Amino acid sequence: MRARKVMTLALVLATAAGTTLAQTRRKPQADTAITNLQARMEQLTTELGGLRAQLAIAQQQPQQTGQTAAEGKIADLNDKLAGHDERLAVTESDLAGLKKLKVSGYIQARYEYLDYDPFVERATTTDKLGVKSTSTPGSQGQSVFYVRRGRFKLTYTPGPLSQYVITIDGAKDKVTCKDLYVVLTEPWTGLGISLTTGQFNWPWGIEVERSSSSREVPERSLATRSLFPGERDRGVKLTVKPHAKVTVDLGLFNGWGVDNSTFTWQDPTKQKDVIARAKVDLGFVALTGSYYDGQYYDPATSTTSLRSSVPASGSMTSTTTTADKRRYKGRIGGGVEAYYQFLPLGGTALLAEGVMGKEKGKDVEGGYLMLVQNVGDRLNLAFRGDMYNSDVKGGEYNHTWTLTPAINYWWDDAVRLTVAYDLTHTNMDAQMKHSNPANPAGAVLDPRDNKLTCQVQIKF
Repeated sequence: MRARKVMTLALVLATAAGTTLAQTRRKPQADTAITNLQARMEQLTTELGGLRAQLAIAQQQPQQTGQTAAEGKIADLNDKLAGHDERLAVTESDLAGLKKLKVSGYIQARYEYLDYDPFVERATTTDKLGVKSTSTPGSQGQSVFYVRRGRFKLTYTPGPLSQYVITIDGAKDKVTCKDLYVVLTEPWTGLGISLTTGQFNWPWGIEVERSSSSREVPERSLATRSLFPGERDRGVKLTVKPHAKVTVDLGLFNGWGVDNSTFTWQDPTKQKDVIARAKVDLGFVALTGSYYDGQYYDPATSTTSLRSSVPASGSMTSTTTTADKRRYKGRIGGGVEAYYQFLPLGGTALLAEGVMGKEKGKDVEGGYLMLVQNVGDRLNLAFRGDMYNSDVKGGEYNHTWTLTPAINYWWDDAVRLTVAYDLTHTNMDAQMKHSNPANPAGAVLDPRDNKLTCQVQIKF
């Protein structure tokens, strides 16, 4: 298809640039608690050095000042040395514990203005399918302040062979647990083999695992949000690094994701969804390829209804049964990250991904292309175009394109201000043709459904 050719061309062009997004070049900040303890250790070490020098002098005094006085001073200095040694040992223990536990997170406070078609409240309107309806107050657009993400992450690393991660999110109207997983690393082969188990990001492509605190635009692309809702699932992942530039992930997952409301934590099927991903980082460009194979499962349903007219012989019921259904879910995708500084303004980054496959047995395809330009140390300009196509019936697609320009400004090393505008174009001609036979041509104007986002993010 034409959209598929466009995405393929975008991926090819992306490989001509340089790796690592421009924003990742910003320097991480040191942990304040660890810095304070290190300063305290340096102070105690200096004091110990001074006490040892005094002790060395005192040990030479018996020949000059008398045995009794010198011994008393030496004993006093030894007591001080013992006290400082104990305090230094406690400080070293505290520092070692803090180095094992890392606390991080971020808060995204937002204002959103939904720039929708203006309809009169409680007025009778006609939607794009030609169906008349009555609108309700606020249903055609709104502006709102809210907290999009409030993440608090604890990472405990007791040694080089294990790591434990917990991430809590307080966003919108609820508190949820995003990450709960354990990473075990084997020390024998030297291949960087690790096993991750619990609840964590699907190892797919680039955008799914990339933190929302680092992304230059407010939300992930429509294809990613549609195919990987919530970005996380429960399962196990094996990671192998056969070469310094090559990383391979192989995972088994329930397949429903953390946002599924039907199967919240259990899996009604024995079959697990499989994900495989390989990444090659060449320094000037990083290439990623991903594969997904799984199934959807719709459980059987049975509905019993009582007839309104009951004969004298007794009540009558009608039962409708729907058999369970399994539908294929498969995807293949590729992505590229590139970074190069060819302008005096700052680094330029290019990021692109494409995906195609089956979703609930129907064809889907999508992807995005994003260009990022740093302007000095504090200003960042980004522009992303993404598209998502879904098959409605017989190869007839619904298409959605979104263009998102964004401006990012770092107030300081911890705070970033973002302004972005989503311009969305939706082509529902295929759906109209089947939903409204009286209008087979499907000639309608695309409704205005754009969105302005203003965000303040603090990261620690």
